[in-house]
Amino acid sequence: MFHVLLVAPVLGLLAVYGIIVLVVLSIPFCLGGFLQLVFSIAARDRWVIWVPAGLGGAGLVLTAVFLLKSLSWGTILLYWGLYFLWLWLIWLVVRQIKGFIRRKLTK
Repeated sequence: MFHVLLVAPVLGLLAVYGIIVLVVLSIPFCLGGFLQLVFSIAARDRWVIWVPAGLGGAGLVLTAVFLLKSLSWGTILLYWGLYFLWLWLIWLVVRQIKGFIRRKLTK
């Protein structure tokens, strides 16, 4: 039982570290997704819906500049590719809902 008590703090640190990494990696998805949702619904200017994608592009460049030595290109491109796919899916769903509402209002 003593060996379990010795390992418990290490497991606790790994659990906390894993949660922190998950939170940090999810911030762009949550913030970018929220901005894409709000801009897709409320924006009249078409250029405004590109703001989250521009922020994602800046994030891609900053990630490549600062983390390229510790991460491979494949990892960086996969993460930001999923980010851009997430933005596109949000835009697509909002567009479909807006089109459905427009069709219902015109009938």
